[in-house]
Amino acid sequence: MQSESKYFICTEENEEFNNLRLKDSSYLPQILQWDQEKLTKTKRMYPFEKLDYFHEFKVREDDIWIVTNDRCGTTWTQEMTWLILNNLDFDQARSVPLETRSPFLEQCLNSRLPTPSNFNFESVPSPRLIKCHLPMQLLPKEIWTKKPKIIYVVRDPRDAFVSSFYLTKLFMGVNSSLSLDMEDYIEKLIKFSCFWNHVLGFYKLRKQENILFYSYEQMKKDLKSVVLRVCNFVGINYKDEEIEKLLEHLDFKNMKDSESCSHKLEIEQVHKNLQLKDEDIDPSMKFIRKGKVGGHRSELSPEILKKFNIWENEQLEKYGLTLKDILFSNV
Repeated sequence: MQSESKYFICTEENEEFNNLRLKDSSYLPQILQWDQEKLTKTKRMYPFEKLDYFHEFKVREDDIWIVTNDRCGTTWTQEMTWLILNNLDFDQARSVPLETRSPFLEQCLNSRLPTPSNFNFESVPSPRLIKCHLPMQLLPKEIWTKKPKIIYVVRDPRDAFVSSFYLTKLFMGVNSSLSLDMEDYIEKLIKFSCFWNHVLGFYKLRKQENILFYSYEQMKKDLKSVVLRVCNFVGINYKDEEIEKLLEHLDFKNMKDSESCSHKLEIEQVHKNLQLKDEDIDPSMKFIRKGKVGGHRSELSPEILKKFNIWENEQLEKYGLTLKDILFSNV
C-alpha cells in the first residue's frame, strides 16, 4: 500500500521497514542517481508521518552536525566535538548527559522515542551540536542552503552491524524477537539498510569546505590526528598539554565508564515504555561496548561474512571503490 506526504512517497516493505522515495531530489547535490538509490528505514525509528518534520527542520548556518550511520563512533565524536567547542569544560561534560549537550534530531522530533525533558531545539544556544543518523535524502532541506559544518563518520559495516545488534538487545531486552539471533538480524540489515547510500553521498562531498569526513578506524588508530583535524575544522586551537588532557578524557576505557555518555536515562525510559521485566535486562550491557576494530571476526560465521563481501562489492565496485578507500580516504 502506497502513502504520500508533502515530500515523500512510501511503499511498505514489511512490518518493520518502509521503502521511501523523495518526490523532488533536484535540490540535492547531484552526486548519485537519487531516484535509483535505496532508501529503506525502520518504522519505529523513522515513522513515515514524522519524515516531513525532519525535512522542514530549521537549520542555522553556525550549526555543527554530526552525521553517521548507527554505531559508527557517533558518541565518541559528539563528546570530542562538544569539548572542543566548549573550552574543554570537563566538569560539565562529566555532569550533564551528552544527549542534552548534543541533541539527537530523530529522538527529539519523534514522539515514539524518549526525549530529554522540556527539550526545545530553538532554545539551544549557538553553535548547536546536533547528532543525526538520517541519510542525505531525509536530512533537513536547509542543510543544502544554509551549509552548516558537517562531521561525517564512517565505519566498517561488519563491526557497525554487530554493535547495532547488541544495542538492540540493550534497548529492547535480551528476549526481544528483534535480538534473538545475530546473523538473522544482520542479514536483515544487509537486505534492507541503505548503509552505502548513506556513506557514498558524503564520501563524494568529503572535499567540500563545510564537510569533514573520517572513519572510526582512523579514530582508533590515531585519535590525536582526528582531534587536531576537528579543531582545525571548527577553527579552535588548544595548547599541546590541553590536547593531551582531552585525549585522556576520550580514552576508550574512560568513555565506556562515563556516566554522562551512558544514555542511562534514555535506556531506562525505553525499558519502562516496553514494560520490560528484570529477566529481560542484562545489567552488564553498556551503550559503549568493546569498540574493537575487526571485532566482527570473532562474532560472525564465514557464511554471513561472504554475504557481506558480496553486498559490499555490489555497492562499491560500480564506483571503482574499496572499503579501504573509504575508511582511509584522508590518510
